[in-house]
Amino acid sequence: MKTIIAFLAFFAASLSLAQLAPQKLIVPEKFKSVFATDRMLSIDPQYEISVFYAGSPLTRPRFMAFNEKQVLHTADLFGGAVFALPDLNKDGIADTAIAVTPHVDSVHSIAFYKGTLYVAEPSKIRRFQDKDGDGFYETELAPFYAGIPASGPYNHFTRTILIDSVKKYLYVSVGASCNACRESSPDRAVILRFDLEGSGGAGKKVYATGFRNAIGLALHPDGSLWATNADRDGLGDSIPQEMITQVKEDGFYGWPFAYGDKNWNDFNANAEYQAMLPITNVDSARVSSMYAADVYIPAHSTPMGILFYHDPRVYIQAPPITGFVAVHGSSPNGKKVGLGYHVIKIEYDKLSTKWNVSTFLEGFLTDSVNYKYWSRPCGIIQDTSGYDMFVSSDAGIGAIYRITLKEHNDTSPSKPTIRLNVSASPNPTNGSISIDLYGLYAQTATVTVCDVTGRELDVLRSRYVASDRSVIYSLDLSNEATSVYFCIIRSEAGMKIVPIHVIH
Repeated sequence: MKTIIAFLAFFAASLSLAQLAPQKLIVPEKFKSVFATDRMLSIDPQYEISVFYAGSPLTRPRFMAFNEKQVLHTADLFGGAVFALPDLNKDGIADTAIAVTPHVDSVHSIAFYKGTLYVAEPSKIRRFQDKDGDGFYETELAPFYAGIPASGPYNHFTRTILIDSVKKYLYVSVGASCNACRESSPDRAVILRFDLEGSGGAGKKVYATGFRNAIGLALHPDGSLWATNADRDGLGDSIPQEMITQVKEDGFYGWPFAYGDKNWNDFNANAEYQAMLPITNVDSARVSSMYAADVYIPAHSTPMGILFYHDPRVYIQAPPITGFVAVHGSSPNGKKVGLGYHVIKIEYDKLSTKWNVSTFLEGFLTDSVNYKYWSRPCGIIQDTSGYDMFVSSDAGIGAIYRITLKEHNDTSPSKPTIRLNVSASPNPTNGSISIDLYGLYAQTATVTVCDVTGRELDVLRSRYVASDRSVIYSLDLSNEATSVYFCIIRSEAGMKIVPIHVIH
């Protein structure tokens, strides 16, 4: 047994040291119009990356969440809705993208809890429910909290929410109203905590302070809160480094006075820093109490989504505890030469009690001098029913990418291409539709009609004995809500899916 454990530990360590390997992005046929040319990336060679969804109606997909039925949903910053991305046949490609909420404003982050969808807008956290089970969250409840300050000259307006279902807390990060200033509101540049099962701000607490913009929030395997932080500009190309850190209750993390290990700002850097002078005894006491971060990465690189990832096929947990961070990348206003635009991996080393940082995925930034890029990592999430990772890009090409472990992908011989042709008319429909199947020779086909949640509405079965035979099914969806439904045809040769748009 000791020999086996030692081998597994060596295997896990060797994976963490793997060099990146170039790989062509896998683009399914349905998304090739979005990717005009082949795209090359470099990734840990144990993994491969493909497009899960890209293009309209998504514009700027940000943070994601799975609902209780394991359907991936994404916030879209300026898309006016939360979008569902169902993958009914589990082929690793989203069948469609469907707006599943009424209009929402500037949504960056979402979460699900006990059938309720929580949506973080700049000034409030809204709640929606899908009471009829059709996949659309049409019923709005009273806001969970509606008192988030949202004004300011610089105005970090995105809000990240995180639900701790074990301790029953809801966390909200609220960025500063400025780059560097003395905040007038105690609820900015902070992480707030609420009692999840209360309402109207029940149990509200300023959990931690000193974050210019804690964009990413995650729960560590031990249950502690972690955050990524996009720090201040105006102090130079390399100051201050960005933070990825455990967040301690009542902790202070430096903004706007200091950074790193209690390093004070250069208050002569420009007018906004000078305006904070004079430094008071209270300021000095706060800085003397500040926490250093667990992990630092280069200045202005903007870490965003963070995920603590557990895949028993690769790592023994613990050690190492492994996290992934989507690094959005710098901008010309913060750094002359671009950096970031990649995904990094952090692994905890018990022997040194430090976090090792390595690049896991890169290649989106093609010209760092002129800031040319074709995607920009933002959110990152693990499949709740498996081990795939999903990374969103909210700039360049708006897309969701799927990262899978190569060794455990399906390596069985490809099934023959299905010889079945399917047509549906009229489509869109007000409820009555004909499904025409033809071209399948001597095979049994099962026809299933279901909604976006996978709920089956109808199942039919036939046997075709000649390739020129045609069978028409008449379906009545007039009692179903306005939505997208799916006709799934399965046979010995494979599967086809036809989206059906019902509009009343």
